[in-house]
Amino acid sequence: MELSIGLIGFGNVGKALARLIELKKDALRAQYDLNISIMGIITRTHGCAIDEHGLNISRTLEAVEQGSIDRLHVGAPVPDVPTFIRRVPADLIVENTVLNPTTGQPATDYARLALQLKRHVVLANKGPVAFAYHELRALAEQNDCGFLFESTVMDGVPVFGLVRETLPVSEIRRIRGILNSTTNSILTRMESGMPLAEALLEMKMAGVTEADPSYDVDGWDAATKIAILANVLMHANLRPVDVDRTGIGVLTVAEVQAARQSGKAIKLICEAVNDGGQVRASVKPIALPLSDPMAQITGTGNIIRLETDMISHLTIGEGEAGPATTAYGLLVDIINVARGHYR
Repeated sequence: MELSIGLIGFGNVGKALARLIELKKDALRAQYDLNISIMGIITRTHGCAIDEHGLNISRTLEAVEQGSIDRLHVGAPVPDVPTFIRRVPADLIVENTVLNPTTGQPATDYARLALQLKRHVVLANKGPVAFAYHELRALAEQNDCGFLFESTVMDGVPVFGLVRETLPVSEIRRIRGILNSTTNSILTRMESGMPLAEALLEMKMAGVTEADPSYDVDGWDAATKIAILANVLMHANLRPVDVDRTGIGVLTVAEVQAARQSGKAIKLICEAVNDGGQVRASVKPIALPLSDPMAQITGTGNIIRLETDMISHLTIGEGEAGPATTAYGLLVDIINVARGHYR
């Protein structure tokens, strides 16, 4: 089975996905009889390349490190992303550009156009799911296209796939978790006395932060993620601005250390609750007792707890995360599209 893909965005996660496709090509053929070809890539700062015969992954990675992939392009110039979506000979579009937590654009328009053209869409960008999930899901179903986004919340840990495949007809009543790797790692470092600004710089150098790190510190990334979970799993219609949001920028090292000395750990907790049919969501730093499993999540780890009418609670944890784990979530979604596991 041949599956051709086009990539919008080629930062740390996009490059990790390309490497992963190359690394796992033999396993993909052996387990799924699947060959994935990258037919085109468009970036904000490193140019654009489309080749109907497929891009060589090693040459493409080398070109982007040298500054531009334009020299790999075959055909007429591509002036913008909508033109790329129309021209790239791909069955599936991977959208991995920078999050805009106030509008979800332009990623939402990119996803909409791809689905209108009957291309499958796989997302790492959270914007389209936070701002237009119900519209885009309906459009995907209308055109019999996959619309998957496992990497938008927990770096590829199977939350949406788990619910879709193993919790049919269940009602999720409460979602609670630590969903932002950057802030959790910062809080871990602050417990040891490191100032927030220094810890944030470490995270930025490691390629873990959002392109605009203030989205992490101010709680926008976490608010976007809990809005996505509420919209997809609880049938809500929230936007990030609807989330009661407080970031970690209000905290001092002294406060974080004092909490620890009193037997607690401050964590940025995301929560969505179905209250009599109305879903409300929040993001805020909370001092948790060390007996709470969430208090034990350190570094770039994440955790989510689902409370349902059928299973009282189900908790999923994640160890150290980074671009490679997010890329793995994209690859899983691509495989599920190829298998037809997206309806």
